[in-house]
Amino acid sequence: GKPRRYGTDVEAQISALACSVPPSGAKRWTLELLEQTAQAQAGIGPISRETIRRLLKTAHNGILGLSIKTRTSV
Repeated sequence: GKPRRYGTDVEAQISALACSVPPSGAKRWTLELLEQTAQAQAGIGPISRETIRRLLKTAHNGILGLSIKTRTSV
C-alpha cells in the first residue's frame, strides 16, 4: 500500500491534543477544532479531518488491544 504520510510523532501529537482540554467556548473537541488546532502547530502542517479521524481511530484501537491483552494475561 501507500506509505504513511504522518509518522507516529504526529499521531502522538494529535492524540495528546484530543485528550487535552478543549479551547474556551467549546465543551469538547470536534474534528474541525482538532484540524484547525493541529494545522497551527509546528511539525504537523496541513492535515485533513479524515486523516485526524483515522489517526485517532488507529490509536484508540491500539489502546483497546493493549488493555485486552493485559486482562487476558493476568
